[in-house]
Amino acid sequence: MLETALLITEALLGAAALCAVVRVFRGPSVLDRVIAVDVTLLVVSSMLLVDMIARDHRDFVLFVIAGAMIGFLGAVAIARFVPVRRTEQVARPHPSGAAADQPSTARTARTARTAGAEPSRPTSEAADEEDPSTSWFTALARSRREEQRRADARREHEADSGAHRGEEE
Repeated sequence: MLETALLITEALLGAAALCAVVRVFRGPSVLDRVIAVDVTLLVVSSMLLVDMIARDHRDFVLFVIAGAMIGFLGAVAIARFVPVRRTEQVARPHPSGAAADQPSTARTARTARTAGAEPSRPTSEAADEEDPSTSWFTALARSRREEQRRADARREHEADSGAHRGEEE
């Protein structure tokens, strides 16, 4: 009975590894590939754990721990460099290629929204919807960027108020 469970477990882990490797090659995005590599490391670690349980040894414990650390640190490192996509920063071109069909108010509103925006990566046509595969990466990057902006604004405010105090005295 235990041998049958071992064979089923090995077959399922092998299928999971195959699916993850296929996702690494097919993508379509970098985030899909990163997550697929992380899943591959998890599956390999699981295979090592199953082997240790089946053969009653502890030879691969360091490899399992190293694989878990590499997977976690790799995902966190990639999350740092994922661009933040905001729908108000994405200027979608008109399907005909000309913006003349749009009312001037809509064109002005779009220009105002994108005037001071950072360059962003082109998104799909459904730019109003957030990509669920990147939502936690986006939230992480957005929170970090917002903290930095608040700190910069606070420093500028303190510098301006210090300059005004010096003029008054």
